[in-house]
Amino acid sequence: MFFKKNKKDTILDYDKITPIEAVTHLFVFVLLSDNQNSYEEKESWKKSILKLFPNQSDERSEIFFNNASKIIPSLNSREKDYFLVEICKKILELLDDDKIKMLGPMLSDLIMADGIIMSTEVQVINLIEKNLSISIDKNE
Repeated sequence: MFFKKNKKDTILDYDKITPIEAVTHLFVFVLLSDNQNSYEEKESWKKSILKLFPNQSDERSEIFFNNASKIIPSLNSREKDYFLVEICKKILELLDDDKIKMLGPMLSDLIMADGIIMSTEVQVINLIEKNLSISIDKNE
C-alpha cells in the first residue's frame, strides 16, 4: 500500500491498478505538473483514453480521473518522484508496446492543449520519456 493517510481516496495500491487507471494517473500527473487543470487538457485526456480503451465507460474513467486528482496533489516532492516511476513501471507491465508508443503523441497533445508548455511540464515529460522509452514532442 502507498500513501496511506486516513482517507481511503488517497490510497493507491500498485498491485491492483488497472491499465486505464495507470494511464489516467500518468496523464493527471502531467496535467497537474503546472498547477493548473484546464478544460482543454482534460478533453485531451478524454480523447486519449477513448482511443486507448474504447470499451471503457466515461463514468469509470471519470472516477479514476477524480481519484488521481486527489492523490497527486497530496504528495510531497519525494513521493511524487516515486509515484511517477511506479506508474511508469505499471504502464510498461500492463500495456502492450503499441499502446505505449501511442502515449508519446497523446502526452504531447496534452501538454500543448492549453497553448502554454510550462517548464515543470517539460521536466515531467522528460522523466516519462526516460522511464517509458518513448519520445514526446515538446514543441508548439
